[in-house]
Amino acid sequence: MTLACTRLDAHVHLHPRFDAGAFLDHAAQNARGNAVLCFTESAGVHRFDELCCIGSVGGWMIQPTDESESAIAARDATSIVLIAGRQVITAERLEVLALATAADIADGQPLDATIDAALSARAIPVLPWAFGKWWGARGTLVESCINSRADILVADQAGRPAGSPTPRLLTLARHRGLIDLPGSDPLNLPHHIARPASYGCTLTDGGSDTFDIDERTPAADLRATIARLTNSPPKRGTRVAPIAFVRDQLALRLAKQSGGTP
Repeated sequence: MTLACTRLDAHVHLHPRFDAGAFLDHAAQNARGNAVLCFTESAGVHRFDELCCIGSVGGWMIQPTDESESAIAARDATSIVLIAGRQVITAERLEVLALATAADIADGQPLDATIDAALSARAIPVLPWAFGKWWGARGTLVESCINSRADILVADQAGRPAGSPTPRLLTLARHRGLIDLPGSDPLNLPHHIARPASYGCTLTDGGSDTFDIDERTPAADLRATIARLTNSPPKRGTRVAPIAFVRDQLALRLAKQSGGTP
């Protein structure tokens, strides 16, 4: 059986401070229907596993699939496909997303080794744009990676201010034929509980507003679908307003200066 979905969000953080039920509520509202959320959890965070263990949250029933790396949250007529994955920090302090895997991948390895580890775990390796991290020496490393590897994806994200020019390296990646798989990337700020599925894409190659995903093996289906893509999928949703971007960056920096957790 397949599930018709309206949006794929390929960069999702269900931070420990977020109420999982409310988080899923916002995802359904933002997607205006069924959604696919690719979790990208940092070291020590295992909210996907917690949801699978508790079985229900906020009126959502967490249903297992035939895979360890996926589950489905269902409430009334709405379903949200949950796909496990990790956000890995490299030795150079860059981020690599390993989508559709239940494996842990160690932080602290060089960029190329991190990508290779993700591929060994059957994950989809993605280089996500991040403010300030694609500049200078790290930007040179990302550029080299984009130019030398065809087995990676890149990711735009909701936190890049609306109306801002497309970053040069995202443009380069697209010219190189790399797939851009965008996501919402909720930050560890209270109001970002409302961000899941606010920005993402559809995987249809026609004019339909929905795409189908296998309910029994959604992670495997996602890997196969993305492997077949020849062009970046159409984006859906909105990025943040410039003033919201500035507010969020200030909040993150003030939290770090005070020694608290943002």
